[in-house]
Amino acid sequence: VTDITTGRSHLSWASDRSDLETSRDLERLKDAYAHATKRRLEAERRVKALNEQLEAVYYHAGNTRVSNPGYNLEEMTEGERHELHMERSMNHRVALEFNRRAVLARDERAKASGMGPM
Repeated sequence: VTDITTGRSHLSWASDRSDLETSRDLERLKDAYAHATKRRLEAERRVKALNEQLEAVYYHAGNTRVSNPGYNLEEMTEGERHELHMERSMNHRVALEFNRRAVLARDERAKASGMGPM
């Protein structure tokens, strides 16, 4: 069916628009698609960079954990476990002794100043 006033077919999808308008729309769609693709690629690049940073952090944390013998006791020999236990218990005893001496020194200072032990 043809429109008498315009001479165009009603079946044409662009029957009410000029070819110039449809080509402009097509150009706008191409530009929008290119812009969206550019933004998507930029976002993917940023996500990839962040994932690489996370991997580096996880890798470092994993290596730190493995290199610290307290985290892999099941891989240690009995002697290494005993050595670790002695080292930690000795560190604990040293800390307790250091704290005890600090308390005694504080009490001595308090006595010397006449305030009495705390």
